[in-house]
Amino acid sequence: MTLVLGTFLVVILLGAPIAVGMLTASVAYILIEGVPLAILTQRLTQSLNSFPLLAIPLFLLAGRILNEAGITERIFRFANNLVGSLRGGLGHVNVLASMIFAGMSGVAVADIGGLGQVEVRAMNRAGYPRRFTAGITAASAIIGPVIPPSIPLILYSVAGETSMLALFAAGIIPGILIAVVLMISVYVYARVKDLPVETPVAPKELATSFFAALPALFAPVLLIGGMLSGIFSPTEAAAVTVLYALILALVFYRDIGIRDLPRLFLDVVPMVANLSFIIASGMLFAWVLVIEQVPLTIVEFMTGFTGSSWLLLTIIVPAFLVIGLFVEASIVFIVVAPMLLPTVTAAGIDEIHFGIITVIAMGIGMFTPPMGIALFMLKDLCGITFNEAAKSVLPFLAALLMILAVITYVPDISLFLPRQLGLTH
Repeated sequence: MTLVLGTFLVVILLGAPIAVGMLTASVAYILIEGVPLAILTQRLTQSLNSFPLLAIPLFLLAGRILNEAGITERIFRFANNLVGSLRGGLGHVNVLASMIFAGMSGVAVADIGGLGQVEVRAMNRAGYPRRFTAGITAASAIIGPVIPPSIPLILYSVAGETSMLALFAAGIIPGILIAVVLMISVYVYARVKDLPVETPVAPKELATSFFAALPALFAPVLLIGGMLSGIFSPTEAAAVTVLYALILALVFYRDIGIRDLPRLFLDVVPMVANLSFIIASGMLFAWVLVIEQVPLTIVEFMTGFTGSSWLLLTIIVPAFLVIGLFVEASIVFIVVAPMLLPTVTAAGIDEIHFGIITVIAMGIGMFTPPMGIALFMLKDLCGITFNEAAKSVLPFLAALLMILAVITYVPDISLFLPRQLGLTH
């Protein structure tokens, strides 16, 4: 264990990505311990030979097509007409549009990179403070990994061998709750800062924008409804989403043509390759840790806390928030959370509930310095410094931590829908 963790830390301290550190430490262990090299290639390939993991490139492709087809613009226009007349209107629009788009993309960076560009442009034109624009754009993006389809939940499901469908169902209510809390935060902030109030649009204009966005709005209904009703599995749902996105883009909206498809497919390749490398390295590293009995050591260490699920969660959740400051979230879903599962389930914590807590906690880490990827994206989008981007999220960070605490200590919020659907006990 000392060899593995020591090699891992040395590689990380030299500035290599964490996935490279995990792979290097695993290879060093295999070579020194005399494990046949065939095991290395076998473990790396088997970790990616998973039908559920096929959903990830498909959802990424669907999100890319939907972005390119101008669907984000139509969603934003409808959300603006619906809630834009509230005080701090475009802040509310930002949250509502992110919640709708979350039902299609499954990843926070897609929200920021696609819908975020539309939101930031509109808020800048309307004269909103840039810090407010950056803060609410980052905070609302956390909804993406919570509401299905969710790539983080897919990773947690595969690594932890838990029900993906139950996790998807469990994310719906918490995702909506996060959106409500953020909209309340926007309203309070707007009252304090006296942000502008827009004139309500005419019912005819609202109806027009609704029907223009209706095919896009139907995508989450098709996707989530099809999965929860048992018509298709999550991976099949991903394929259906790609097909539906292609129909919208090529036939209904006609914003892209057949000639654009190769470029869109190639745009997704680097994202899939990067994530595949992280998954393969993480799974191999987790296998080495299991051989070295690291999970057993963790269980023995935390045995004293298993008598109280509240105490255990009070230790683990802040630890996740700290880990999120420095570590890419995918590593936690693939390696850390599965190793903790035996301990949390022994304490009576439902593995589905634990998955939702993990995704929200690591989502918050996306926009907290020093490694928050959302901050780097927003810095360029909003034309502000990294320090300004970090300060911009503070008004909403308190609201997100509060809702994380509520979801953590009230498991029924996450488990109500899966139980009603018979997906968990």
